[in-house]
Amino acid sequence: MNKFSVIYPLILFFFVFSACSDDDDDYGIEDIEKYSFADESANEGKQALENSGKDLMNHMDQMANSSAMEAMEVMIYYIETGKHFDEEFEKLFRNLDIYANNTENSTALPNLKGASYENESISEIFDDNVGVYHWDSETNDWVFDSGSDKIELHFPSVTDLATENDLIATFDFSGKQAIEGIELPELIEFTLEQHNTSLISHKMTASYDSDGLPNEMSLNTSIDDDYIISANAEYNKDDINASYSVKENSLTLIEFIVSSKGDFDIETLEESVDGPVEFVENANISLQLADVIFIGQANVNYIYEAEQRIYENRHSEDFDFEQAANEFVTIANENAKFIIAYADSNTKFAESEFYVVESDFDDHHYYDLQLIFADDSRGDFEAYFQESFQDILEELNAILDELGIRL
Repeated sequence: MNKFSVIYPLILFFFVFSACSDDDDDYGIEDIEKYSFADESANEGKQALENSGKDLMNHMDQMANSSAMEAMEVMIYYIETGKHFDEEFEKLFRNLDIYANNTENSTALPNLKGASYENESISEIFDDNVGVYHWDSETNDWVFDSGSDKIELHFPSVTDLATENDLIATFDFSGKQAIEGIELPELIEFTLEQHNTSLISHKMTASYDSDGLPNEMSLNTSIDDDYIISANAEYNKDDINASYSVKENSLTLIEFIVSSKGDFDIETLEESVDGPVEFVENANISLQLADVIFIGQANVNYIYEAEQRIYENRHSEDFDFEQAANEFVTIANENAKFIIAYADSNTKFAESEFYVVESDFDDHHYYDLQLIFADDSRGDFEAYFQESFQDILEELNAILDELGIRL
């Protein structure tokens, strides 16, 4: 396996994989033991989850429809309409995750990703296009004004009208060549302002080790001065820590905190067959969505190895599936915890439990995951989220994707 084939999954791992640490105070991870059950029914908890999702959607909708994001759409319109930059600038925008092929998804903010190239690198394309430009309504194209070490665009705040160039977008970029044909960003900076008033400011910085793996990344984005998107990630061979948040002023809309311990040596990653369960020792995740917080902790590799050992002979005719399921459930419940709680208090309304279930199709027994609620009732883990949160999550993902926010 080419060692650089693990770079991009690892970058995503910063923000997607539920990894963690034994230390309660690592990267702000919550202490799961401090939460006690609320005095309420399962339906009350489910309703709180739905209300929190709807509240989150309202705030995210407002951000997606803010004047700053509308100005981004106008910028994309002029970049697509003009002929000056053509294919090279289009490629630059596409690799910075700003450019989109249609205006329905044109508001994506710059995002950390590797850029593949055949001839010119993104840095070379950027250097070829640095300068100050303004939009000329008569020629319907961009006009070069002067030199610069950045790309600066002056254009109107409305489309198809000959008005003043009252919007200014500025781009800065620097990259690191990991191996031939692959460039990783070290700096992505973008600002959008109108009449000296900031609409959007975005800055991402990253550093890499000698193998081209990220060891530190930080991101900060401000939209209309009301919405702040921030992220930080640190990586070494023993730990991965990351945090990601979306806030409206002091109100937390989304906060994702993850911290992990394990063996993240490049050779371990290369040799992995089943993925993170093989090299993550323990894992802890905290995800807040508006008023509700989800917290999970697990000794990942221990559970994985236990499952491999218990079910090693599962294909033999005399394998006892019921005994195996009971053995695994005991180990899993001792080494994995998940709760759903209220973000503004130390009360939870659901916690997870592995349990043994008999198959409807054969006589075998298997393990599954369920939720235990405050009133001691039980509910299927997957079905609960599909019923109470699925539509909201799908809509939220669509908005986040449009904004270029990656979780």
